[in-house]
Amino acid sequence: MATASIGKRAADGTLKIEEKVETLQSEISTPGGLIQFDSANPDKKADNALLEPILDIFRSVYRNPVTVELDAKNKITAVKLPEGEYEKLSDAAKGQLNPESLKKTVENALQFLPDEPVKKGDTWERSSEQNLGAGQTMSFRTKYEYQGTVEKDGKTLDKITGKAFEVSFAINGNAMLQVTKSDLKIIESESTVLFDRERGSAVSTSSKVQIAGPLTLVVNAMEFAGKVDLTIEEKSSREQK
Repeated sequence: MATASIGKRAADGTLKIEEKVETLQSEISTPGGLIQFDSANPDKKADNALLEPILDIFRSVYRNPVTVELDAKNKITAVKLPEGEYEKLSDAAKGQLNPESLKKTVENALQFLPDEPVKKGDTWERSSEQNLGAGQTMSFRTKYEYQGTVEKDGKTLDKITGKAFEVSFAINGNAMLQVTKSDLKIIESESTVLFDRERGSAVSTSSKVQIAGPLTLVVNAMEFAGKVDLTIEEKSSREQK
């Protein structure tokens, strides 16, 4: 769960919104083992030490509020951590939480919306990219469907469901590690968003995707063939202050 504190627009129309994660729970199944993070016990170590850098990313996301800066037309101009906090992050967390990656993450969170007004049953498709750190990115193509409105906590919200149907994996900017071949497939996918159009943000999101298939990596000029079977499950909710 995250909270958002919205400031007042400046004379030039710019606006700052501070977002803070209050609770964060995540469970990801990987070939290296299960990655579990719970903000109730953020310093719990990974069972597999090789997965510890991933947990460190979750810790950094949980502990650092971010400020989203918008221009007069509500276009995102910057997303920043508190002054001086980025320099304190681990190398893994820096790759995930650098200003450009943060900006892209926030932009992706809104790009799933349709371009035109929709009615119940209408569908549309979107591309998105997930930063996995260390130059690794996973790109998805998802089909969304508008399910109409639902009532929750006295509010009328828009319900949107989605299913990813294409996936690709890439590693950029890492001369020692490269992907030469991959044939990843979506085995299972489902997502649900409850969107508050009055505030222009999602109240809650939940998603699960299972990806599997062969993958060939080149590590220090040596080729390694393997198989991927990865499940990513995420849930989040937001309160507005």
